[in-house]
Amino acid sequence: MNKILIIHTWGIGDMIMFTPFLVFLKKEYPSISIDFFITQKPAFLPIKNSDLVDKVYYADYNIKSMFHVSREIRKTHYDICFHTSGISPFKYFLFSMFVNSDYRYGEYRQIPNIFLSKQVKYDNTIHRFESNLKILSLFSNASHVSKMPVFYLSESEKIFADDFIKDHQLQNKFLFGIHPGCNKKSINRRWSKEKFVEVIEFLQKKYPMISILLFVGPDEEEDGDFIEVQTKVIKVSKTSLGQTASLIAKCKWFLNTDSGLGHIASCFDCKIFTIFGPADSRLSRVISDNAEIIKSGLKCQPCEILNPTHCNLECLRDLKSSVIIKIIDKRLEVENLC
Repeated sequence: MNKILIIHTWGIGDMIMFTPFLVFLKKEYPSISIDFFITQKPAFLPIKNSDLVDKVYYADYNIKSMFHVSREIRKTHYDICFHTSGISPFKYFLFSMFVNSDYRYGEYRQIPNIFLSKQVKYDNTIHRFESNLKILSLFSNASHVSKMPVFYLSESEKIFADDFIKDHQLQNKFLFGIHPGCNKKSINRRWSKEKFVEVIEFLQKKYPMISILLFVGPDEEEDGDFIEVQTKVIKVSKTSLGQTASLIAKCKWFLNTDSGLGHIASCFDCKIFTIFGPADSRLSRVISDNAEIIKSGLKCQPCEILNPTHCNLECLRDLKSSVIIKIIDKRLEVENLC
């Protein structure tokens, strides 16, 4: 086995959950060459600074882009082509039909895929890590894969974080990272900005030795500005993903809604609190023994409705700040920060 193509149509979080398998493949087969075909450019950023991947192909979901990339992919012969878990059978067929590969591995939903050499049935009740493990086990003994995800930081990104800490005089502070949002496509995973303010005010009052870094992406500036005005947080915005990750690596704790930044936090020595609403935590919770899932526990959870027309998101609307505060406070008291 000399050359592999991996098809990945998901975002940053799913890529981070897949990094243990990349590390495994490189360790198990040192001379192997791994290429990626992605449909979301940011997905490659966690491994950009690594030596795990040789080449990356990118295509949008349009015929022109697909045709252009397919011509490039056809020039290379691959021993194996497989996709990361969760891709629809149609998308995999659409992308893999251009690949010159001896063997193709993947998942099927209801009907087995005749274009796959070997396949496993997709299970929507188990975590992405377990699903990817099943796929890799079709061609390799992957039972001893580590569950530790990785985000590869460059030296300049590490220096950025060190300088940020010095500039804001945070050397003697415990850092608590908070990401109150997510991108527009997943806006219905967001928790109330007013409730985030209540959590922050509690932390600042009871734990003055903690400084809070508020991470805000391009789609979250309005919520970030609101929280910044109401509290004394240090807002982190307009940074690259690598710079953001380098600051998350400095945090001792991290609170977020179900988003990619929570998965970044799982790559470092960080205790994580993730708020789940309609999304399914069984599939996409962060891979970490230091992570705690927080949800209201309604019978309708999870519903996976990201653009609901008949759902008022009670799972998030009725989740009180006092619940989050109690969980975080219990963890901090154990660490004797009072």
